[in-house]
Amino acid sequence: KNSNLHRHYYKCKVKKEYDDETKRVKAENERLKAEVEKLKSQQSNTTNNIQINTYIKNDKVLNYLNSNYGDVIEMDNFINKLKNDTFLSREMMDCFVTCYNNGGVDSFGTTLVKYLNQICKQLDINIFPLCCSDSNLRSHKEKNDVGWETVIDTTKIEEIIHNTVNDIFMETGCMIALDAKERKKICNIVKKSYG
Repeated sequence: KNSNLHRHYYKCKVKKEYDDETKRVKAENERLKAEVEKLKSQQSNTTNNIQINTYIKNDKVLNYLNSNYGDVIEMDNFINKLKNDTFLSREMMDCFVTCYNNGGVDSFGTTLVKYLNQICKQLDINIFPLCCSDSNLRSHKEKNDVGWETVIDTTKIEEIIHNTVNDIFMETGCMIALDAKERKKICNIVKKSYG
């Protein structure tokens, strides 16, 4: 009888201790979850503040361009004007072909920059809608419909290159076949020129 009571008492005591421990662990887990959520929230706010501060500090060029050159033509409009309102003369086409054949990609890129500057003067555009302040040429600033923005890809510059090469081929039959590496080099020449 006594051993049964002792066994019962021991089982109840162990069960009660187990239940108490389970409650304590659950409460601790809830407290830790709340703490983790609080820390995540604080980290998110800190990260946002760091990103905002970095944006303000690192975008002095953008702030300057948007403040002082907000009325510059948008890159898409410039490309449309280049396609529709200007004419690549036969003389200029021959110049591009000769430059590429004799001087390669570097010469073609330099000629393209001179041509773009000529078009800007012709269209009374005082600033080309591209600016590069990244010495590593990883990004550049372009003017678009919301203002000047940092752009990582070179899609618009490549569109200008493609249109120029296409016009030359359609008029003269001379194919300037630029591979990806050559197009990238020309894009970098353009970006450097508008630094």
